[in-house]
Amino acid sequence: MRTVDAIAEWLEAAGMTHYYGYAGGAVWPLLDALVDRPKLIGVQAKHESHAVHQADIHFRLTGAVAPVIVTKGPGLLNCVGGTASAMHDGIPLLILA
Repeated sequence: MRTVDAIAEWLEAAGMTHYYGYAGGAVWPLLDALVDRPKLIGVQAKHESHAVHQADIHFRLTGAVAPVIVTKGPGLLNCVGGTASAMHDGIPLLILA
């Protein structure tokens, strides 16, 4: 089993229903593994910071954590503002980069 398959399996076993993100080179294998998990609904944002805000709103509406999946480097750095905002409000986030 590949590591990305184990991560996808864990996300599903943890009861997560949605994930948000912005596709990039480093996360393609994880996104490919998630395709085989129809219970996990993926929402692609227009920007990494939007994905963080979407996950924030998802928690506020449902009480469930939804992971944010972004590529390394600039993709992760674009998450800083939304992450700081969520942290200030006490909203849990899971960011995978």
